[in-house]
Amino acid sequence: MSQHEPRKWCRWQGRDLFIKIFLQPNASRNALLGVHGEFIKVSVTTIPAKGAANKQLILLLSELFSVKKQISR
Repeated sequence: MSQHEPRKWCRWQGRDLFIKIFLQPNASRNALLGVHGEFIKVSVTTIPAKGAANKQLILLLSELFSVKKQISR
């Protein structure tokens, strides 16, 4: 990807950054794996039940980017 190509996996809206994520639950490790088409691929060790994988994703991203946990709906 050249420096001038738009990133299809994220966009800014005002001060908010929106990221398209391909989440792989029940993985062997929690990790940011890289670009996967138009998404960022992230793996988490939790299972996809009752929002557990999504909660783990939020924790992982908040730790990686040193930001507070906040869910936008």
